[in-house]
Amino acid sequence: MPGPEGGGKAMIAGVVVGCTKPMVRATMIEVCTSGNHGPRMADLEADGVFREAWGRHRAVSHRLPEEPTIGGQLNVRLASLTLEFVRALRLRGYEQGEAVRLTREIAWRLYRRWASIPKAWGRMVGGNATDRMNRMVRAFLRFPFSEPAYQWEVWKEAGVVHLDVHRCPVAEFFIGEEAGDICAETWCTLDYPLAEYWGGRYERDGTMAEGDEACRMCWISEDAAL
Repeated sequence: MPGPEGGGKAMIAGVVVGCTKPMVRATMIEVCTSGNHGPRMADLEADGVFREAWGRHRAVSHRLPEEPTIGGQLNVRLASLTLEFVRALRLRGYEQGEAVRLTREIAWRLYRRWASIPKAWGRMVGGNATDRMNRMVRAFLRFPFSEPAYQWEVWKEAGVVHLDVHRCPVAEFFIGEEAGDICAETWCTLDYPLAEYWGGRYERDGTMAEGDEACRMCWISEDAAL
């Protein structure tokens, strides 16, 4: 059982996830009924998938891994919800690739809203493109990807913000569920459009979700030499 401190963080994370329910539902219905990322669903079917996924997530939320930070707790719960979306779509007869594509698009639309906060802050404070990219990446490293739940090294040079991640609770959760490939095709892949949204581009060498020792990331700003 979680200790008092861990239990408190888990409760806060659970409340935060619960508060996002209307937004998550609306986003899922919008994506699934558009037909732009897979077979087009009727509104009623999309709502049924949402209810199935949310209910399955709630049923297992009490036994999700405990993490030492609110951000870690929150991300593990969102990882669980991601996996349950894929599973709910598979139960409806969707192929794995279709289920992953739909889930990834839902996740990206929600992630982009979150990413707009450090983007606005980075532009407001000013500086060159490398400084802005560094500021935006480090904002996410304060929350929700903060230590000690996550373990990482970060530095910048020649227009590039380097980020080596040595522990990721999300990757560990998916691997524990024998779904590392789903993590790599959803959460890990979101960093590519995120870097573009922030005005740069992204490269990586490996990901722990696929068995590598670390995720070695490069957040490349407009200042970087081509």
